[in-house]
This record gives sequence, C-alpha cells and structure tokens, in this order.
Amino acid sequence: MFTEYVTRGAKAGLGGGIALGLFIALVGNPLIGYAETFEHSHEHPPAVSEPVTAVVSVVGGVLLGVLLGIVVFGVIYYLLEPVLPGRGSVDIDSYLLGGAGFITVSGAPWLLFPPQPPGVEQSLSVDVRIAWYAFMMGVGALSCGLAGHVYRRFADRSRAIAAFGTVAAFGLLPLATVVAPTNSVTGPIPADLATVIRAITAMGQVGFWFVLATVHAWLVRRDRSTPEPETDPIDAPSMTVEP
Repeated sequence: MFTEYVTRGAKAGLGGGIALGLFIALVGNPLIGYAETFEHSHEHPPAVSEPVTAVVSVVGGVLLGVLLGIVVFGVIYYLLEPVLPGRGSVDIDSYLLGGAGFITVSGAPWLLFPPQPPGVEQSLSVDVRIAWYAFMMGVGALSCGLAGHVYRRFADRSRAIAAFGTVAAFGLLPLATVVAPTNSVTGPIPADLATVIRAITAMGQVGFWFVLATVHAWLVRRDRSTPEPETDPIDAPSMTVEP
C-alpha cells in the first residue's frame, strides 16, 4: 500500500517536474539572460551554452518534481489522507496538498526572501538566510496544518466559523515576518525588471504545483477505477480437506 502511494507520487512529480523544467528552459532562462546584460558593461560569451543550460534546467526540474512528488503526494498523502478536509474528494485533496506544498516550499519563505534577479547583493549572510528560509517553511507547514484542522473541526457546525478560522490560521505567516531580520538588497537590475522576474518565478511555481496536483488526482482516479483482478476459481487453492 505504501509503495503504491510513493510510486504514484513519483509519477505525479515526474509530470510536474517536466512542466517546471520546460518552463525554466523556455521562459526563465531567457529572462535571466536578459537580466544579466544589466550586470555587465560589455558583451561576453556565456560560460555554458544555451542547449546545455536548457538540458540542465529540464533535468533539474524533473529531479525536484520527483523528490517533492514522493514527499508530498507520496509519504504525506499516505499519512494524512484520512484527515484531509476534502471529504473524500480526490481532486480536492490533491489540490489542497498542492496549495499547501506551494505555501510551505515557496510562498511562506518568499515573504522574507522573494526571488531575486542575478547580480543582487543581500545584507544577510547565506547561512542566516537559509536558517530563516527553513523557519518560514516550518511556519508555512504549521499554518496549513492548523487551517485544515480548524476547518474539519468546525465545518459541520458553522461554515462561516470554519472559513474564518481557516483564514485566521494563515495569520501566523505575517506574524513570523515581524520578528525576522531585515534583508536589504541592492543591484544593477531595474526595479520593473526585478518585479517581472519575481512574478514569472511565482507563476512557474504555481504552475508546477498545479500540474503536480492535477496529475496526482488523475492517477488516483485511474487506480481506483481499475477493478481488482479476480481470482480464477480453477487456479484458486482448494480449501477442501482430503479424507
């Protein structure tokens, strides 16, 4: 049973990873390449050719997708399926996990450290940023779990209270940013271009989790609709006791 969940999560991650890798190769890399022209005062050949960069992007996207697919839609789905607030709906459960995955892995940490274009210098050290990034991931996961618990607890009593409590659970995210240190950034990239890069990065992540959840929901529906193989009475072991 557990192996089936993990395998299904890996397949969903493969689909999401391919989509993410292609998005990075076709949209993200050209945009980053254009942004890098503001970082240098003269033209220079890239250290790595564009085809190689594209291949690396696709492979990296696939590996990341499979990893997150196994963890989120394999292990976590296996453990939390009975308590997910989707009330047994495969689609709702899958998209809830996809949304929680986005908030935990990207959305919550981006409140402190939004995606930055190349050439940007940040005031906080790498170690400090990694520590706070992990902390915000924890806060994001806690908020998602608390929101799901509140909804399940109050949905049958009052939909209004359940909705309010669910939204209030995500109030932990802005509260966590209050105690976080300020990370000042400076760089040669124009502000408008930096905003576009952040928006494109966010779109890529949202699309990645959407595709991952969609593939996972389709796989679950397919597996559940496939009838179990029937045992041939001729081949079935006899339970008759010989005299």
